[in-house]
Amino acid sequence: MGTSGRLIVSFHITKCAGQWLAKSIRDNYPPNASTFLYQTRRNPSYESLPFLRAYFFFLPKALRQTLRIIHGHGAFWGIHEYFPDRTTEYSVMLREPVARTISHYYYFRRSPGARDSRKSLFDEHGKLRTLSDWVTHTPSAQNHMVRFLYARLFHREIEGNVTEREYRETLRRLKSFAFVGHIDRPGDKEKLLTFLDIKKPARPVNKSVRHSVPTIADLERIQKLNEFDIKLYAET
Repeated sequence: MGTSGRLIVSFHITKCAGQWLAKSIRDNYPPNASTFLYQTRRNPSYESLPFLRAYFFFLPKALRQTLRIIHGHGAFWGIHEYFPDRTTEYSVMLREPVARTISHYYYFRRSPGARDSRKSLFDEHGKLRTLSDWVTHTPSAQNHMVRFLYARLFHREIEGNVTEREYRETLRRLKSFAFVGHIDRPGDKEKLLTFLDIKKPARPVNKSVRHSVPTIADLERIQKLNEFDIKLYAET
């Protein structure tokens, strides 16, 4: 494959089936056709924009020619600038915000490997926060999808509460994506697999185990603090 052709940049929002998709990509694409942007202990900078800009600027020519898909938490708007001879298409999967937030909480509870993010589970006395308390005291649990996308699309973090302006900017740019799907909308996973040319998808991974059933008050609190994620989900 030459330097021309299709290149897919796939954004992975936390708890939106991104690990399942990563495994599906690994199983269906040859190693030199895919790269994964995830922070690990071995590669701690793989979600850092300054590092990734340098990474793509100095990408070896051989890999630049054979690369077909880029996936991960570190995916960002602007990768197309490093591949001027390619047709770059962006994609992302969203998830119903209340279910995503609950899944995020229990994922942290069972995953010591979640690094610094897991610290948000505990209060100043080291006591484990309840689901409702965690959402209330953790900005990243409030409109997480909009926060994540805004940071990766516009290269700056949202400080404080998400505003209507930031939501609208995110939605406007998202409309230029080649594919935006919902993992819980019937048919969207199949459409995503077709879009990515994946013939044999992996089995589901990272299923969250709930330790209790959310109360009506929990659900109402999550809805209230995720109003822009709910709007984003409804408008895509």
